[in-house]
Amino acid sequence: MKTRLGLFSDLCDVRGLLARFFVAPASALALLLAGLVAASFPAQAQSRAAARAYSGDFSDLADSDFTTLPEMTVSDSRTALDEAAAALGGGQVARGARMGLLGTTDVMDTPFSVTSYTDEAIRDMQAQSMADLLAADPSVRATGGRAWMSESMSIRGFSVGAADTAFNGMFGVAPAGRVFLESVERSEVIKGPSAALFGMSPGGSIGGVVNLVPKRAHNEPITRLNIGLRQDSVRSTHADIGRRFGPGGAFGLRTNAVYLAGDTAMYDQSMHRRAGAIGADFRGQKLSVSLDLLWSHEDVNNATRPFNVGSALKVIPPAPSGRNAYPGSGEFETENGSGLLKAEYEINSDLSVYAGYGQHVYTTDGALIYPTMETTDGDYTWVYRQWKQRDDRESMEAGLRGAFEHPGVKHRYGFSVSFLHRDSGTFVPNRGSGRSNIWNPVAPPKLPRLPNRITPGSELELTSFALADQVEVFNGQLLLTLGVRRQEVDSLSLTSTNPLTRHYNKKATSPVFGLVYKPVHWASLYVSYVEGLSTGGTAPNDPVYINANEQLAPYVSEQYEAGAKFSLGGNWMATVAAYELTRPTAGAQFLPGPIPPGEPDRIYGIYGDQRARGIEINVSGQVVEGLRLLGGVALAEPKIHKSPNPDVVGKRLTGTAKVNANFGADWDVPFITGLALSARFIYTDSAYADEANQVVLPSWRRVDAGARYRFQDSRGIAYTLRLNIDNLSDARYWNQSARFSLAQPRAWALSLETSF
Repeated sequence: MKTRLGLFSDLCDVRGLLARFFVAPASALALLLAGLVAASFPAQAQSRAAARAYSGDFSDLADSDFTTLPEMTVSDSRTALDEAAAALGGGQVARGARMGLLGTTDVMDTPFSVTSYTDEAIRDMQAQSMADLLAADPSVRATGGRAWMSESMSIRGFSVGAADTAFNGMFGVAPAGRVFLESVERSEVIKGPSAALFGMSPGGSIGGVVNLVPKRAHNEPITRLNIGLRQDSVRSTHADIGRRFGPGGAFGLRTNAVYLAGDTAMYDQSMHRRAGAIGADFRGQKLSVSLDLLWSHEDVNNATRPFNVGSALKVIPPAPSGRNAYPGSGEFETENGSGLLKAEYEINSDLSVYAGYGQHVYTTDGALIYPTMETTDGDYTWVYRQWKQRDDRESMEAGLRGAFEHPGVKHRYGFSVSFLHRDSGTFVPNRGSGRSNIWNPVAPPKLPRLPNRITPGSELELTSFALADQVEVFNGQLLLTLGVRRQEVDSLSLTSTNPLTRHYNKKATSPVFGLVYKPVHWASLYVSYVEGLSTGGTAPNDPVYINANEQLAPYVSEQYEAGAKFSLGGNWMATVAAYELTRPTAGAQFLPGPIPPGEPDRIYGIYGDQRARGIEINVSGQVVEGLRLLGGVALAEPKIHKSPNPDVVGKRLTGTAKVNANFGADWDVPFITGLALSARFIYTDSAYADEANQVVLPSWRRVDAGARYRFQDSRGIAYTLRLNIDNLSDARYWNQSARFSLAQPRAWALSLETSF
């Protein structure tokens, strides 16, 4: 592996990434090719391009009975490589989702549980991040602290960090820390591991894949301006502008700009956020090109952080007011910069090739207060650390998609090769420690930040080759999906001098199998098997281990799933899914004796596993005219299935509840034109905060409410006034995970959006 120490000195800040990206040879070549193709269009091709100019939401398909999206080939009705799928009736969720190297696929044709949230749902919820949006999903729970720099969530009981989010189908490009949604057309959630279709994520998450589909210019001009006010005094503005231009509207440009600043609903907490995105695309008769540039900067003062569980803690204290920003004095600023260039070219009507190249830089600097709850009376200790980090990523992908058929059988196949390189460096000095109490808090001191001393810490390279085929027989009644990915994981620890821990190179093969049967056009029955990959752990540096410091092979997780999906009239969908997800875990096992005194007596390896079994029921869409539902129930039993420690076998995984329920309704008031009311109920069962299942995190419930009013003035300009209130009763509770954090207090958001 080649060490790229120069990235830390050559790239002075995130803005440098954008300039570097623009002058990259690959970018210049692709844009030049796009211009040459556009210039050579005959008049007839221009008129055909105008006729099929991008609509952005497949609204002409939303009410149809067909359950198959347009083919991934190039014709007068072809869809783009990164085009958003159609929305169901009501506009909250979409009809299809990106399924890795197979491209955009109808949800009814996928052998997995999938939900694709639309930009309309994001705007109506006034969601600021993925945690806000996915509060609608019973299989997902936010696990990070409120207003903290690193957003994380649990999907099917397993953690998925923001760094493992895909952007436009590729890992390593999406913003790290916290994902902002103003530039997103779709937020697609594919539950369970999906290494064969998407490849291994940088963090090795196996609970699910979240893919963000960027906004594109629609056929009609878009101009949306939004001004907002949030409790306590957070003011925001958001501009969203899209236009198509050039011969036949072949070129498109969509820009989004966000500014937000003020005091939040928590005492003495303030935030300042700036974000921008440019989405440009070109659509020719043979060639499609897209370019996305994203940038964000966020500052938060008096930030919060989850509590660790102290060794002597037996009972979690009652949750205090959510307006308290425990442990106090935390602060951070983060900056993200990303660029992604993608191109697709049609060789013939049944075969197209594509390629993508992206870069991402993430930096953060702040004070981290690590608290540990020690007693039931609310006493906690804390450690003050400064946290500086820089993360540089480079991602590439190339492949082909095609289709062919012989009597009675249709094939839709894909092949891809992908590469991801990640450089990480940190500077985390200890700055002090202390004690406090949640009922009588004493904030840690605010210390000046030390000079920037970030040094490279590690490198990671992920290289893979994948092949998948979806076979359709009996006129689409039966679909068989088969795929396999060969993944190589190559990592280098730049701080280690031990040969056993400095370099790591392992390979693994991940298959996928899925079968969908459609007895009628509005119902699908499916079964699937899929695997996930995570980087292997490292044996402790202890002489009692015969393999001390050895790095283990990648973990291979497995998921079996069976379910049924129903879609009536193209307006709503219901999914019932049962699954078993198993993840290996590392631990120590004693060697068979006798062992001479002073010799290693144990070995570290993959000798245990965690297994989650569950049933999910989800409903989304417009069930009757004017009434939209979004939510469901998730029943789960995540346990330690095997372990070298017999005392924990059969114990439930920390921070996981047996029952999660989300019920959301959105209703158009029939006697007041333009008025809609919404309500959402969220319930989370009790969980354990420790592996021994002795410290209980109580169950919690909350109610959210909202209203919006749409109207037009005499000039035909449309307005939407929105009011959302989260945690209407100001319930006090602890969010659940391996660590626990104080929940958000009651908070309201008011905004006025104009569209013309």
